[in-house]
Amino acid sequence: MLNRSLQRRGASSKGDLAAAFSARVTDLYLAPGGRMGLVLPGGALINQTWNPWRTGCWHGPSTFGGCHVNLERAWGLDDLDPPPFEHAPSGCCVVFAERLDDEQVCKPKTTGLAPADVGWWKGSIENPTVTTKRTYSHRPSEYEDEWDLGVLAKPHGLTYVLDGGFRALTDGQFAAITTKRSTKAPWADLSLTAKIERKALLRMIRPQGLNPFQVEPDAYIIAPLVTSPLGDELALPSNIDDPKFRNELPRTRAYWRKADQIFQERRSAKAGATLLDNLDWKATLTRQLALFNEPGAAKRLTKVVYNESGRLELRASRCVGTLIASGSLYWMVARSSLEALYIVGVVNAPCMQSAWRESKTSMNHFDKNPWRKIPIPRFDENDSTHKGVAIAAGLAEREVRRRGRWDRDGESARRLSKAVARLLPDHAS
Repeated sequence: MLNRSLQRRGASSKGDLAAAFSARVTDLYLAPGGRMGLVLPGGALINQTWNPWRTGCWHGPSTFGGCHVNLERAWGLDDLDPPPFEHAPSGCCVVFAERLDDEQVCKPKTTGLAPADVGWWKGSIENPTVTTKRTYSHRPSEYEDEWDLGVLAKPHGLTYVLDGGFRALTDGQFAAITTKRSTKAPWADLSLTAKIERKALLRMIRPQGLNPFQVEPDAYIIAPLVTSPLGDELALPSNIDDPKFRNELPRTRAYWRKADQIFQERRSAKAGATLLDNLDWKATLTRQLALFNEPGAAKRLTKVVYNESGRLELRASRCVGTLIASGSLYWMVARSSLEALYIVGVVNAPCMQSAWRESKTSMNHFDKNPWRKIPIPRFDENDSTHKGVAIAAGLAEREVRRRGRWDRDGESARRLSKAVARLLPDHAS
């Protein structure tokens, strides 16, 4: 058995299995002074669950002393075309190591895998270009705490409607809907049809509709908003028997009753107690709905969104404040249109894509790591460098609207990279 640090609860089972296996076979079959090369999941180089493994000190309980290895160097192979293992969900890498004498004192600083030891292979495997992972000090951005995760409503088969499943009826007050078919257990193949009030459908953006400087909403979320007791705000009903739900959205309530019954039959122990609870899981919907009660929200508020996950590219766009961000997006409300352009420009700049990727602690997810590790300053309209980024981003956004796509090698992209490089010279490439 290995130390629980290599098997800690909540860690990725795939990562843990490979880490534990590699440590165990090293102890069984590699003599002190012996060298080895390990083909591993790409997450071994960056995932948090691999942190104990990357120290090179693989301990076990008192009956098994574990072993110590000097992790000499590693190759990240995710950028090879074609990749060595096309279907590997976490990519792949190769790590070279030497087993040390078991009596040697554990010294993680000398045995661990440092950024300078990692070479990233790009191009073809026959003729690769190998670059070394950069090192820089990690400091949080002033925007770190301003991002919220999008709505985590599930199951999609009860709460999401794609554009193809929406048809406005001639009276304008109602819509015929077919919900998005769920694909994962226990909701697999779940999809419902109904006629509900049009105002219970809120326009939503998913990561599939997010591109640099551009959003293309392709879905709706069923959000049964009713008026507050004072009648001056909108909110989700307290429960399915809420009188306002019954009076203001009778067709949506009839649909919800049926949907909640299905939810109760299939829900897991960890799910919300009701479908309304799951719709607003961890308050990720109500935080966005609060914007609807801001005077003139649709025109006055500018929301910025970026993709929570992705193997390669971080991308962002600004949009109206009342557009709902789905659960695979992060969002914030900018203080001004210039600040929104500034943030979107920094995120989309080609010169920053390497830094975003190197900030990740999971192969497939950015999460909030860019803001935790890169000191992006808060926008100051009196700072000429900040304003230069916003202006360059505005020109890039205008070009995207005209051309319909973002040209990462075009003149506006080069102009934006120059402006962002002046802002973050230590992180731009």
